[in-house]
Amino acid sequence: MSTESFHDRFAGHDRPSGHDHAANAKERDGCGQAVDLEGLKARIRAIEGGGGVAHRVDGRPVARLGAPIDRALPWNGLPTMALHEVAGPSATAVTAGMARRFLDRKGALVWCRSDGLARLQGELYGPGLRPYGIDPARLIHIRARDAEETFWAASMAMRSQAVACTVVETEAFDLVTSRRLQIALESGGGAGLVLRHGALESAPNAALTRFWAEPMPRAILAADDPAPWRLRPRGPSFRLSLWRAKGAQPSFWTVSWNERTLAFDLASPLVPGAVAKAAEDGQSFART
Repeated sequence: MSTESFHDRFAGHDRPSGHDHAANAKERDGCGQAVDLEGLKARIRAIEGGGGVAHRVDGRPVARLGAPIDRALPWNGLPTMALHEVAGPSATAVTAGMARRFLDRKGALVWCRSDGLARLQGELYGPGLRPYGIDPARLIHIRARDAEETFWAASMAMRSQAVACTVVETEAFDLVTSRRLQIALESGGGAGLVLRHGALESAPNAALTRFWAEPMPRAILAADDPAPWRLRPRGPSFRLSLWRAKGAQPSFWTVSWNERTLAFDLASPLVPGAVAKAAEDGQSFART
C-alpha cells in the first residue's frame, strides 16, 4: 500500500478554487523515498486485477455483492461508472467489501481521505483489509489536507482508466460535488464509493445507491444453530439498509461478509422476535 500526500504537489491540473499550487506530485513509500507522478501512473497501470466482471448493464460492468442484495437492485448488482454512498457505524467495513467486488476488474483501488478524518477515524491499515480480499499491493492510499482537496484527489483518480474503484471518505457530501465526481467516473469507467461519516443525511446527491450499515451483535445470530461451534468463513455481520436507489424499493438485510466467497451472505437464523424488530426498524428507516 502506498500513501499519497497531495499537499502542494500536483502540476498540470486545475486545483479547486481558492488554491494556486504548482508543484510536482510525490509518492512516499515505506522507506520515505519520493516517486514522481508519472511513476505513480505507471505503477497503477502495472497493477493486475482479477478475472474480470462478465455481467454488464448498458455496456457497464456490474459488481455482484451477494444474491440477497443483488436481487433488490435493478441492475442485479452495483454498476460501475456510478457513485454509491455508504454511511452508518459499519460503513467502513461494508465499503471495503463493496470495493473488493469491484476489484474483480483489472485496476487499482484508490482510497482518499483527509488528514482530519485520519486522526478521527484512525489510519487505514492495508493488511487489515485482507479479510475482505483486498491485496495491499493494489491499494493506493491518498492523504489530503482537507475535504476540498480530498474530493479533488478523488476526481483525479476517478478519471483514470487504470483505477477500478475509488473510495472517498467524507463527513459532508453535496449535490454539486457529487455531480462532479459522477462526471469523472463516466470519463474513467471505474466505480466510486462515498464512505460518509456522521448521521443519516437525506439531502439529495448524485449517488445511484445510498446504503446505511449498522453492526449486528453476534449474540442474536445463529441462536438456534444445532452446531454453533462449527467453524465458518463468516466475518462481521451487519444490518444493511438500501434506503434510496433509482428504480428500487427500500430494502434491508442482515448480512455477513463471507471471507471464502468474498461476498455478502444472509446472516441467519436470528433469535425469535429479531426478524420482527428488524422489520419494524427497517420500515421506520425507509420513511426517513
